[in-house]
Amino acid sequence: MNPRYNYDILLDTLYTKKHAGVFLSQLDSLLSDGFNVQIDLYKKIEETLSYGIAEVFRECATANKTDLSNSSQFKSFIVELKSTVEKLPVMTMYLSFDPSESSLKAISSWFITNLKKRVLLDIVVRREIIGGAVLVINGVFRDYSVKQKIQQLYKNKNLLS
Repeated sequence: MNPRYNYDILLDTLYTKKHAGVFLSQLDSLLSDGFNVQIDLYKKIEETLSYGIAEVFRECATANKTDLSNSSQFKSFIVELKSTVEKLPVMTMYLSFDPSESSLKAISSWFITNLKKRVLLDIVVRREIIGGAVLVINGVFRDYSVKQKIQQLYKNKNLLS
């Protein structure tokens, strides 16, 4: 990441791979329109990004001393932001339920607080795991599911018989 930019307040709004994909598409739209000097970039930001994200986007640009009316600064800011988002690691998380937005935020925050690492969650609902979670990141697989615990108990019981 360019040391000139700090995108934390924007990245804090991205919890999942899906959120990141939508955001990257929106950035592509802003970037393509950023070449058109006839377009009001502030208006385009409002039209392209959701209200909450547009507000955070402007705050982030201001914090990074980026003049959004300057097309060169605007483009540079977006290109670096896209690169930063694209480099975020993705963790596949198998759950037995579809988590709420507040649950996704809490899980994402846990990684930042406890592991000092930002990850994008790729949620896969698998009811057969009963509870808990199965995690896959960087090719490393960890099974913390209830199903796995039950299978282990059953296996241990059979070994003792």
